[in-house]
Amino acid sequence: IVRHNLYRPTSLFHETGHQVAHLTGWVPSMREAIARALADDAQLQAMWTPWASEIAADVHAFLLTGYASVAALYDVVGDSRTILQWPMGDPHPIGWLRTALGCAFSRLCFGANGPWVHLQRAMQAHPPVSNAEASVQPLLARSMAAMPRIAAACLSAPVPALKGRPMTDVLDPRRVSPEALAQLERSAGPALWTSAHWRNT
Repeated sequence: IVRHNLYRPTSLFHETGHQVAHLTGWVPSMREAIARALADDAQLQAMWTPWASEIAADVHAFLLTGYASVAALYDVVGDSRTILQWPMGDPHPIGWLRTALGCAFSRLCFGANGPWVHLQRAMQAHPPVSNAEASVQPLLARSMAAMPRIAAACLSAPVPALKGRPMTDVLDPRRVSPEALAQLERSAGPALWTSAHWRNT
């Protein structure tokens, strides 16, 4: 678990997502889904498909923890000195794109309005794309234009161990929507933090 997120341990769900992806054969399928979504742009395809393993783990964390995983991820990658960097050989998406992808998941699953909109606006304002290396700037801009279809492809990628069904069939993101979590908090009240029943449920 990323140390400074110990009180918001969504990275635990990301790391277990790697194991889930390995056991279910999800990564090759994720790679193919991303490749199909970017079939009209060979450069973006070559940029995004090597990130399939990390994206699968991010999807797993998102489906289990909702927007919390996006906000906590931004805490990790949001350093303005590094968020636009693309280190050679890094299997993780560029932090700026990785955050934008999480915000796109949130829009698709939870609606056009929510804290994810404000997070993305803030991220795009500081740092601006113009801070990235000149060779990367057009790829970032084209990635943002393609983000809705990239996000849709990631969420709907077939999982071999689920007989080709997407992971959303067994991990319904609506269970961790802001509305669902607010309803859980109202229903459970203080018992949510002390009840063995709620913990087990």
